[in-house]
Amino acid sequence: MPGIRLFSGNRLEVLIDELAEIFRKPLRSPLHKEIVVVQSKGMERWVSMGLARHLGICANTGFPFPNALLDEMCSRVLGNLPPSSPFDPTILVWKILRVLPECIQEPPFEPLRNYLQGDQLELKRFQLAQRIANLFDQYLVFRPDMVLAWDRGGDRGGGWQPLLWRALTRDCQVPHRARLHQTFVERLQRGRLDIASLPERIAAFGIAALPPFHLKVLSALADHIDVNLFLMNPCQEYWADIRSKRETGRILARVSSGSGAHPEALHLETGNSLLAGLGALGRDFFQLVHEVVAENRDLFVEPGEETLLACLQTDILHLVERTRAERRPISPDDRSLMVQSCHSPMREVEVLYDQLLALFEADPELAPRDILVMTPDINAYAPYIHAVFAAPEDPRLRIPYSIADRSLRREGHIGEALLAILGLPDSRLEVSHLLNVLEMSPIRRRLALTDDDLQQIRGWLAATRIRWGVDADHRERLGFGGFPQNTWKAGLQRLLLGYAMPGRGERTFAGILPYDDIEGSSAPVLGALLEFCGSLFSTAASLGRPRPLAQWAEELDRILNIFLDASGDAEREMQTVRQAIRDLAAKQEGSGFVDDVGIEVVRAHLTQKLESDVLGTGFISGGVTFCAMLPMRSIPCKVIALIGMDDGAFPRQDRPAGFDLMTGEPRRGDRSRRNDDRYLFLEALLSARKTLYVSYVGQSLQDNSAMPPSVLVSELLDVIERGYEMPGKKILDCLVTKHRLHPFSPHYFQGSSGPETAAKLFSYSWENLQASRGLQGIRQPPCPFLDAPLPEPEDEWRTVDLDQLCRFFAHPVKFLLRQRLQIALDEGEDALDDREAFDLDGLERYRVREHLLHRLLTNQNVDVALELERASGRLPHGQIGECRFQSISREVNAFYLDIAQHLSRRTLEPAGLELDLGRFRLVGRLDGLTENGLVRFRAARANARDRLHLWIRHLALNAVDLSPVPRQSILAGVDGSWQFEPVPQAREHLNQLLEIYWDGLCRPLRLFPQLSYDYACARREGKSADYAVAVARRNWQGSRAGDHQRRGEGDDPCLDLCFAVQDPFDDGFEQLAAAVFDPLLACQHNQNSG
Repeated sequence: MPGIRLFSGNRLEVLIDELAEIFRKPLRSPLHKEIVVVQSKGMERWVSMGLARHLGICANTGFPFPNALLDEMCSRVLGNLPPSSPFDPTILVWKILRVLPECIQEPPFEPLRNYLQGDQLELKRFQLAQRIANLFDQYLVFRPDMVLAWDRGGDRGGGWQPLLWRALTRDCQVPHRARLHQTFVERLQRGRLDIASLPERIAAFGIAALPPFHLKVLSALADHIDVNLFLMNPCQEYWADIRSKRETGRILARVSSGSGAHPEALHLETGNSLLAGLGALGRDFFQLVHEVVAENRDLFVEPGEETLLACLQTDILHLVERTRAERRPISPDDRSLMVQSCHSPMREVEVLYDQLLALFEADPELAPRDILVMTPDINAYAPYIHAVFAAPEDPRLRIPYSIADRSLRREGHIGEALLAILGLPDSRLEVSHLLNVLEMSPIRRRLALTDDDLQQIRGWLAATRIRWGVDADHRERLGFGGFPQNTWKAGLQRLLLGYAMPGRGERTFAGILPYDDIEGSSAPVLGALLEFCGSLFSTAASLGRPRPLAQWAEELDRILNIFLDASGDAEREMQTVRQAIRDLAAKQEGSGFVDDVGIEVVRAHLTQKLESDVLGTGFISGGVTFCAMLPMRSIPCKVIALIGMDDGAFPRQDRPAGFDLMTGEPRRGDRSRRNDDRYLFLEALLSARKTLYVSYVGQSLQDNSAMPPSVLVSELLDVIERGYEMPGKKILDCLVTKHRLHPFSPHYFQGSSGPETAAKLFSYSWENLQASRGLQGIRQPPCPFLDAPLPEPEDEWRTVDLDQLCRFFAHPVKFLLRQRLQIALDEGEDALDDREAFDLDGLERYRVREHLLHRLLTNQNVDVALELERASGRLPHGQIGECRFQSISREVNAFYLDIAQHLSRRTLEPAGLELDLGRFRLVGRLDGLTENGLVRFRAARANARDRLHLWIRHLALNAVDLSPVPRQSILAGVDGSWQFEPVPQAREHLNQLLEIYWDGLCRPLRLFPQLSYDYACARREGKSADYAVAVARRNWQGSRAGDHQRRGEGDDPCLDLCFAVQDPFDDGFEQLAAAVFDPLLACQHNQNSG
């Protein structure tokens, strides 16, 4: 008997058995292909594997999607159809852009004219065209009668849409899908076709929903060939009239308001509330299917009632709704349905990992391939999945896994790098932005740059003070002042000239100040940077010019060739990106759209393309499969896990366009994202054979407050609470587990001996167990960085260079770490600043002062200093920079006059130094000698390190006979000058400092120059020791004033490492401060106080 045969059942495993039995009968020709229509790649893989198990092999079988099948059938019957349709939405969007300007001035288009105003007009027009194209594509599938009426000149209340549609089809020689399918069905119904052109049979497997017109086409095909539908039906009872409480309320509201309703809509039943609430999509689809099928064969299987999950499936199968009066008891040991409430997505994945290990331990036959994990946002969860599953702490507990459905943009690097380059025209070419582009793996591979090379480039960019803008002209085009300073051109010229010639910061060439810190070995890195910047700047300028799509394809292909390396695993991704680019030229040819478009439109098109394209790997590959929650995705698995089931994340909400004509007149079979997601959740519930696992973020990271799960999870829990019970316990307390914030919480390691709540918490992590034991055990004070002094260094360390001794006392702890332990702590990588200076901070002001003072002291031309400072990029632009420079210049001139009296005597050559001091030998040379003694000055406030530096050299001056040099020293700063008198006991003081130095080579000393100096000063002024130490503690910790945080001495990473768990201000601090600074203070006299 002709007609569609329907095989329906609640288990896909049974349906695949029946499909395999049909396929055992061979086709007439071995060259003919079997056709199985599916709606997802995952279902295709599952069906092919199932057929292979039954038949030994699955070969010469096609798995088209429904639209592809209909297009192929139309092509076979009608012939002469192009490979791509001009009504494909990806082509239609460009056709709309072509014809819209012709129509937009007509009165019905006033809503569109009002929308297409304001900024970014071209991008808004493109986005509007995308929405219209997608909507017209849905009309062709779900409202073909309306579109055909438009073709005949009807409007059907569509406003501007029929007019635009007719403008799109006016010159098109290729019929659209609605017209094709209508002609195809008419040809089939009249029998005017070559039957040999059709396949011998078609099967549709695991389809959750089809548009009515697709069913009509399949029905027409079934009059000539075998058409078999294999559909999963949740319920073996008649359930077409069941309605959820929400639907019932809406129907009754319409009836009571007098708006009318179909009489059959008043036969309102609830049946099973889960099926009624989740199954609207399937309910409407089965109603449509039963209108066209000729034969129906039921293949239902009893799930049983051994577990809670099986009971739920059985209740749905028999349309049973349990009430509180007839609750079914469930075993407290039942683990077939688990709900986990966590604090974050990371904790969700960590908990899932432990729960899967427990399932493997409980069921030796369970394999990773038997587990499917779905989430609404696979791109968001993929990093956490890799973090937890890729490298377990115990290799024996590794769970093989794969991630499917990740977008090409998120999974790969080629597309992301291309989009980053395409974003340059919208930027000011900020230094941080370009460095981020340079660090992208495909680009750095092309330039053969290592991590060290990138770090060196980062240092160059910071030192040359590049901020943004190619050059002065580029800045001016952007509406800013045309200053060359802080641009890429200025910085790169400094680097290049610095490689060619030394500048020593004292001279410019053609207005360029060479950057000196470039060695010959850095030439390849500098060359790569210059090549990258040159290509990037010319590309950014080129991208700013609009052009037709075909020319854009050529330009983008050129960018790929210039910037990106696709070696190794990136080759496949590169091919996919190139195909997306080639499609641009094809879109121009297919749509006839030849207008120029800007980069923002091309970038939006490619972004959407790369976000929607997936790599197509990772589904059912032998391990645990992680994938997105997509309609028609659920396949049978022993364990199905749904993670990320947060409130608002699932089900996703419909956001139809305001001009969508389908929303005003909904029909049975219309697609709804919300109903799709609800049915997907139902399919997951029915497809889990042993365990359904659900997790969500149910506790706040900030305050641990409760957060609700998805409304679907709540509905499921409501049904369970209403219809099931665990004797002596609240069933939801047993099903829902609230996890702790940290995986090392002691609750995870108490086992069955712990409280009832803690018994559900467990972990397989040895590292977390150790951390937990540390939390539960007796708190031992943390060990200091060095719990015992280091061995004394070799004897050659007793020969001490004078400069080395000064460096030690400048920071004794850092000296110990670097020189004895070879520990150089990274104090943090400063972020590159994208903004030019609008004023000079304290450090930059000091550098300008030092530069000016140096030129004055060396009798160099001070007039060129302003040019040098501008060329360095240090000064603010324009007049404000000159004002700041002049202000600093006046300060330096005044300081120079103050110290001139000390420099009036002749400067002497540095003197060699060799001193035997007990166990030590002090060597080096004394510079800064004049006929007036030793002079040291600094264009800043004199701090404790300055005083110590001079004090050590002053003692050396007094320990040797350098006649006629007086044995006095002068320290000058902007806050005053100090004279150090002759010291008769200089050798004894030096020997004491050398003993402190030797001690500091073996252990961290509590000598912090500024804090120790302040302490010694306070004690000398008569302050108590307690007061002086209290002040030191405050300065150690820092302080906050408004939004400004002043760093304390304890923020120094070296000091933090050595004194984080020790008191830095014990008696040793006071003793060292006195030993080092009391003799200094006794000798130092303020020359300004007299």
